Amino acid sequence: MRAGMILGIFAVLLPVLPILNRNFGTEFVVEGAPIAMIFTTLYVFLAAACLLFSAVLIGASLIMRHAESLVSRDNSIR
Repeated sequence: MRAGMILGIFAVLLPVLPILNRNFGTEFVVEGAPIAMIFTTLYVFLAAACLLFSAVLIGASLIMRHAESLVSRDNSIR
């Protein structure tokens, strides 16, 4: 759960603080700068991937906690 939350915070801060993109990437399509375009594309995909992976980690953590609570409740009933 903690890892998912940390990754989610990172994913939200990544587009908000575009220091790396300003230094190495580009905000406009520039035909003469293929490295900058590749870096910008990877930067955007990284933010999206981190956000999705964070949601999956948090969801899996909640499902595991729910399953553990069901097992512990069944064991306490017996």
